[in-house]
Amino acid sequence: MKTVEASRPARRDYGIMTVEFLIARGKIMTDAELVRRVAAGEQEAFGELVERHHAQVIGLCASMLRDPAAAEDAAQDVFVKAFQSLDKFLGGASFGTWVYRIAYNHCLDAMRRRARSKTESLEAMTESAGTVKGALGGGRREDRAAEDADLARRVLDQLPEQHRLALVLREVEGLSCEELAETFDCSITAMKARLRRARLSLDQIAHRYFAGGVN
Repeated sequence: MKTVEASRPARRDYGIMTVEFLIARGKIMTDAELVRRVAAGEQEAFGELVERHHAQVIGLCASMLRDPAAAEDAAQDVFVKAFQSLDKFLGGASFGTWVYRIAYNHCLDAMRRRARSKTESLEAMTESAGTVKGALGGGRREDRAAEDADLARRVLDQLPEQHRLALVLREVEGLSCEELAETFDCSITAMKARLRRARLSLDQIAHRYFAGGVN
């Protein structure tokens, strides 16, 4: 399949009629029909798919990445991935659901990379429990900043990935429990339980570090 530009196409004006309304009356093609046309070599049909689903995809990217510029870049990457993987789209789900899942996984990977880079965030994450703040003490000298960042990285690295990501998204990125539940595809109750377990694990690991029990 040839490459495709992922930039957002000019939006068509359907007036007060929705895409669903027009599809139902046979005025415009369904997503499945557009996918078949793309597979047959009509790249312009993919532009229509991008136009239809761009708002939904960029909305998800923005809610997960919390950065409009990063969300726009991510949305373009998502549609490039969708185009390159279109031969794997089996039609079991709608095209919208399929591309939404690509967007979710793409942003999740981006957040994991971001979480690994936020080594200086340990104190912010554990301040409510007082674990690190109390152990390290207030008013730290600037010459300990590098040492503290290294300590934060080592403590965070001991957490399971799902716990580490949940804490960073909650305490550093500021996502609500509702947003986290949507991101992790679980109930709000389950998300709150996961955060409790993550904070408990972080507290226990930090104490082992301060006691000299972790290398």
